[in-house]
Parts: sequence; C-alpha cells; structure tokens
Amino acid sequence: QGGGAVYRPDVYDHYDNNGFTPAGDLKSAYADRMARILTRADELGMAAIVGFFYWKHVQKLADEAAVWRAARSALAFLAASGQRNILIEIANETDITGFGHPIFQPDQAHRMITALRQEYPQFLYSTSQVGANPETGRGLPPPSLVEAVDYVMIHGNGCDPQRLQRAIHTVQAMPAFQDNPKPLLINEDSPGLPNLDVAWRNYVSWGYYDQGYGSDWKGDHWVRYETQAREDNYESLSGFQTPPVNWGINTDHKRAFFQRVGEITGGKRD
Repeated sequence: QGGGAVYRPDVYDHYDNNGFTPAGDLKSAYADRMARILTRADELGMAAIVGFFYWKHVQKLADEAAVWRAARSALAFLAASGQRNILIEIANETDITGFGHPIFQPDQAHRMITALRQEYPQFLYSTSQVGANPETGRGLPPPSLVEAVDYVMIHGNGCDPQRLQRAIHTVQAMPAFQDNPKPLLINEDSPGLPNLDVAWRNYVSWGYYDQGYGSDWKGDHWVRYETQAREDNYESLSGFQTPPVNWGINTDHKRAFFQRVGEITGGKRD
C-alpha cells in the first residue's frame, strides 16, 4: 500500500510507491518482492498483513474500476502463491479524505470486503481507520464494518494509554462485536510501550510503529520525530519507516520493544 515514508511536501507529494499501475495491474517488481517476503516469513513461522491501498497512492489509480482491478489482481497473485500466512488489509486509514472513492469510506468499506471474500474466501479480511478517538468517534469502525471483517483493526497513533483503553473498550462494547466477537488488532501505534501493555492486557494485538527521525510527521504521542535530522550513518539509523532503513535492533526504542515482548512472552532475550 506504499504508506508514508517522509512527510515533507517535497517528497511526500511527489514520490510514487504504488504496487499498481494507474489501470490497476499489479507491478511485477512488487509481486516478486512480496513473494520473497511471504516465503521467508513462512519459514520463520510468521504471518504477514498484506495491505493493498493507502490514500496517497490510490490517487494515482485512474478510477474506481482500477481500484477493483487492483484488488483482484493482488488477490489473484496471493492465491496463486499458495501461501496461507496472510491477512488482508484492503485499505489503511480509510477515513482520510484523500482516498476520494466512496468505496473506501468507513460506512461503505464493508461492500468491497464482502464482494472480494466471495471470490477469494481463503483469506481473512479487514480495513482500518486513523488513530482511534473514542470521544469523537473518529478512527472507530462502524457496525457495518465490524460485521463484515474477519478481524477488527484500530490504530493507536496519537493515543495515550487511557485513550487507547477507552477506544478498545468502545469497540468491544459494540453490539456488532458482542454478537460475534472477533480478534481485535492494533496494526500501528508508536514506540510507546505503555500502549503495548494496555493492548495485550485487553487481549488485543499491537503494532510497533517507529517512524524514525528525519521526517516531518508529527502524529506520535511519544516521540517528536521532526526535531532531529536523519542520521548520517547506517549504524545509527532510527525507525523502520523513514528511508534509508536499518532493519536491525539498533536503537533504544527498538531494543526496549523487543525486550518487552520477551518479558511478556517469556521468549529468548539476547
């Protein structure tokens, strides 16, 4: 889905990190890379959340017909791969106005999930909104979406632990959720470990989101990424989002997260 790498207008408004052509065909280079990732993840006993659309890159698709073509081309590729370690996120943060197409709006998003599941029932589907705000309701899935998805997704961006817990409890208290409880998954949040602890103690999965310095993104409750320039050497590169990326566990934030996961799970910590 491409996401947001560097939130500066000179980069963000111009870069093209789209897995699809304007007509909605899956780019072969993206497909090849995805195949390698899924194969290696399977070897490591990992499942991958494969996201299709993000608003900045949807704008490069020709029309809604291209959106549907893109979704179907991605699903056809994933089905042909034979991999089963896959969760599908149709679109990320659908309540951002830049998505444009009505099919992505939270009160309509269930339609695409329902239609695509009929064609490719072997996959598990969901979609997500922006950082959850239980006071305004933004970022919380409507009942129609809770009913349609296989697992419910919310985001913790911008949340402190108290707000995140209220958001979790709000979703869990929805009649649509109570009638048919499903896994609740926070696929992106922050490096804020207090939010991780709120999530797992409420039986909710949690996504570590570490933008990295050198970006103008200001949506993190815990880290002011815009206050420092990008590191000038590979060994010191922060985050997993702003390129270039050091995929190692090389910063205090990264080490703290993996250490906490080890403490929670009783896993290996070295």
